[in-house]
Amino acid sequence: ELARYRAEFPILERQIYLNSCSLGALSVRSRRLVETVMDEWQSRGAAAWYDVWWERLAELRRGYAQVIGATPREIALHASISSKPVLRSSWSTVPTGSPFPSST
Repeated sequence: ELARYRAEFPILERQIYLNSCSLGALSVRSRRLVETVMDEWQSRGAAAWYDVWWERLAELRRGYAQVIGATPREIALHASISSKPVLRSSWSTVPTGSPFPSST
């Protein structure tokens, strides 16, 4: 069943790819979406953040939440798993009940 996904990763046609960290095999779909984001950025500038990209992040949170049985509010997105604990440790100074992140 997983074999059908192999064509999504062109590098697998040429070599065995075992690197699964931040530079995993690039999928055709991922490349296409990055190109879409670049086109949006070029045509709309930072305005793309306020409707298009924030909504995509919300969709991503909803999808992850559904997979693990959480709510989207419980899902934190971060650039990498190794940098997340450092950020989390800085939250310990946020008083209970305070909105985070805060705009004040």
